[in-house]
Amino acid sequence: MSSSAMESTPNDASTRIELAQFLVQSERTSQAVNLLKGNGIDEAIARYDALYKSDPRVQQVAANNLAMLLVTYKTDQVSLDRARDLTSSFGTSKNSAFLDTSGWVHFKRREYRDAVAVLERAADRSPDSKVIRYHLGMAQLQVGEREQARTNLERALSGSATFTGSDEARVVLASLNVRAG
Repeated sequence: MSSSAMESTPNDASTRIELAQFLVQSERTSQAVNLLKGNGIDEAIARYDALYKSDPRVQQVAANNLAMLLVTYKTDQVSLDRARDLTSSFGTSKNSAFLDTSGWVHFKRREYRDAVAVLERAADRSPDSKVIRYHLGMAQLQVGEREQARTNLERALSGSATFTGSDEARVVLASLNVRAG
């Protein structure tokens, strides 16, 4: 499915879901999440929740994206617990997007050592992923691995691409560089 198909039917939910599934399989999870945000985060959460409950063929993809939405845009304990439950089987996955989500859920739950372990595996599988490098750098910083955090944040911010969290990554990296200087 192409983005031109998406442009021609922007309100067709099944087309959005199909394109989002393709994006996740292509390890472009943040684009999939943005696609299904539609009219807002709560709507995207509701769409992924319905998809998770109704279609076993895409249950893992829906769980991945739903969990990422929950930990990115919600801070309440119920949402964090739900994200943990949705990703409980992802820690042994070979899919870097699933590993990234699992690691970021650990991070948001303040389980930093677990986050680093899972995110390192995600980075090994997708070494050029800016989002994974950002997540790993943030987790490393929390466990005191400042140099590794700096390296991963620099890699995340290399080039011109932006991602959810790139502004925070810039601020944190600047702070690390000031303290090192």
